[in-house]
Amino acid sequence: MASLLKEAELKFLQSQINPHFLFNTLNAASQLAMIEGSDKASEFIENIAQLFRYNLKNIDDLVPLRDEIEHVKNYMGILKMRFGNRIEFLAI
Repeated sequence: MASLLKEAELKFLQSQINPHFLFNTLNAASQLAMIEGSDKASEFIENIAQLFRYNLKNIDDLVPLRDEIEHVKNYMGILKMRFGNRIEFLAI
């Protein structure tokens, strides 16, 4: 029983570490892109980081509408980078 508890604790800690590592890595990449003058790459990486962060929230929590709108804007920013002029999104 103690072994199962230790394993569950380890898995829980790993699940907490991996998202933080991902966010920190994406933020570092975004800052590096900005320093090197690649504003588009920086914005793209930041949109991905925000998308991951939003998707890891507890789905049972209520979310303000402005957060949902910001999430859609981030997602559309990613699609716009991917598809260029083949997709259009008018933000409010």
